[in-house]
Amino acid sequence: MIGRIFAMLALIGTVAACDDATVSGTERRSFLKADGLLAAQEASGLLVEIHGAPWPGAMPEQIASTLRMPDGAGEKVKFRYISPGEWVIGEGTRLVLHFNPIGPPDSIADCRTEKEFETNPPAKTGFTVNATFCQGGEWQIHGFLTAKAVEQNDWFAYTVVMRKLLGTLFPEK
Repeated sequence: MIGRIFAMLALIGTVAACDDATVSGTERRSFLKADGLLAAQEASGLLVEIHGAPWPGAMPEQIASTLRMPDGAGEKVKFRYISPGEWVIGEGTRLVLHFNPIGPPDSIADCRTEKEFETNPPAKTGFTVNATFCQGGEWQIHGFLTAKAVEQNDWFAYTVVMRKLLGTLFPEK
């Protein structure tokens, strides 16, 4: 019984963290849709370039592999981490996640950088991220997420708020 109470409290905390997440600055330059991401991914998944981290100690491989698209056309998309600048080997589609950016979101720079960006140090609670889908060096779709209540190492809450961001960028209509 006590275990269920703790599980319910954890779930309530996670839902509260999701309600505290806001997506802003969404814009698109292409007709890329969720099913297009599925077609664009490599056998090992859609490439994800990561700058910074949502909290101290979060590893880029886990940040990428924990991403999930919302249910629908793109739900089978898998994500695979690549290091910053590794994209220059191809012109394919990739996602750039710039956590806790210094200054305003800059999707043009996100898609063209060949080195890791400087970022603000991650906090133990909450993070911001500029998410940009790129085709080679050109941005296609982007949005900015502010997640104020996600606790350090809460991968479930991270997955939920990032699904909210991806669902906003790729609405099923």
